[in-house]
Amino acid sequence: MRSALIFLLALLVAGCATYSGAELLPGSSTAAQVEAVMGPPAEKVSLSTGDTVWFYPNQPYGRVSYAVVLGADGIVRSVEQRLTEKSMQRIVPDSSTMQEVRALLGPPTAVVRYPNRNGDSWEYNMLGGPINDWKILSVRFDQAGLVRDVSYVDDPDSPRLRRRGGFRFSLGF
Repeated sequence: MRSALIFLLALLVAGCATYSGAELLPGSSTAAQVEAVMGPPAEKVSLSTGDTVWFYPNQPYGRVSYAVVLGADGIVRSVEQRLTEKSMQRIVPDSSTMQEVRALLGPPTAVVRYPNRNGDSWEYNMLGGPINDWKILSVRFDQAGLVRDVSYVDDPDSPRLRRRGGFRFSLGF
């Protein structure tokens, strides 16, 4: 049983290496090479700069989402994991738009509809905090598509919280 678990863990680690696009070289890898290494993207977002962001989310059970930025020439500009606290801090309530959040974080894990609050909330499963614990980022929009608030809480399904038998919120950045 233990050897089977170690084997499955090794497969998972090997799969993540390819999934991250670590083999891609900014400035020289092409869109065709991105698809050969990472497969078809879950979503493509066009930016006003002419670049396109291809998203490779490991959702809903994973907690990462890789973004490959391609120039108009089809050459990779960057490859990065976008579900980070650094990315989250770029979301500004009453200023950031739904389109900007989508271009920054990619497709959400879940969309929660709030008919009485006149808007939706996008949720993202993340890793965060000093010990990379399971977190949930929630970005709430108004009807016009403007960010109204951002919350960042412990995921109640976190193995750490299950072991402790408790649940606590940690709001804010």
